[in-house]
Amino acid sequence: MGIGIMTHGDTLTETWEASFRGAVRGSMKKGHWLTNFLCAFWHILKQRNARIFRGEHLPLQVLAYRILEESTLWIKFC
Repeated sequence: MGIGIMTHGDTLTETWEASFRGAVRGSMKKGHWLTNFLCAFWHILKQRNARIFRGEHLPLQVLAYRILEESTLWIKFC
C-alpha cells in the first residue's frame, strides 16, 4: 500500500511525513493518501474519546496497526 508500519524508533510525525513524501512523488495515489489520512484522523479521535470518557488506553503500535488495517479495507471497498 505504500505506508510502512512504524518501527520502534519512529515517531508518528516521521511516519506521516514519509507517507506524504511518497504521495507527493506519486508512489501512492492521491485518493489513497487522503483515505489513509482520514482513517488515521478518525481512529485518533475515537482513541481520544475512549481515553477521556472511558479511561481506556491503547498503545500507539496497536493504534497504528488498526489504522493500517482499516484504511486498507476503506481503499479496497470504497
